[in-house]
Amino acid sequence: MSDGGGFVSLFWLLLILGPVLFAVTTCFAKVTLVLSALRLGISPRGLIPWSIVASLSLLVSLVIMTPTMEAMWPPLQAVWAALAEGGGARGATGVWEVARPLASGVAAPLVEFMVRHTDPEVVTALRGVGDGLVQGPGAIALAFLISELTSGLALGVMVLVPFVAVDLVVSQVLGFVGGGEQLSVHVALPAKVAVFLAAGGWTQLITSLWGGYV
Repeated sequence: MSDGGGFVSLFWLLLILGPVLFAVTTCFAKVTLVLSALRLGISPRGLIPWSIVASLSLLVSLVIMTPTMEAMWPPLQAVWAALAEGGGARGATGVWEVARPLASGVAAPLVEFMVRHTDPEVVTALRGVGDGLVQGPGAIALAFLISELTSGLALGVMVLVPFVAVDLVVSQVLGFVGGGEQLSVHVALPAKVAVFLAAGGWTQLITSLWGGYV
């Protein structure tokens, strides 16, 4: 293998696993779930494009994860420096041998973030499955992701309830005046958008998500 083979292997490994690791070890899953609930509540037909939801979820997640990423940066620089001194010249195996002793320093802030935001009840339940579970990084990530999905669904319900209430009110009012179901759909949409904007919905939702990780 050429001198740069190790670096190339590391690059492709990060390129393939990076998005998956970001989704399961950060707040991205919860943020996406809540914003998807908002999109569904305002209009099941997709008034807010999915590309906007995905982009906003990524941006909010990066802002929330900034302190953790800043803590990971110095040990990541140490790993890179060690690889530059000779790890890459020994191929993929050499890269792993050089990076492995330093990888724990890079992962430590992320593991600390996951542990801090994992529901203890989830950890207790998973530990009951088998001895030693929820001790390795993979098991910690599993407990964290379950906790994030649970809290994300709970917050998603809170987001959906006001929109359901508006739908019911509009439906009842139009029912009294003889309006049809199709008219109800067209009237409810601007009503829900107006209520959401009047309540400062975007600010309230984003600050609630962000505040949950501070």
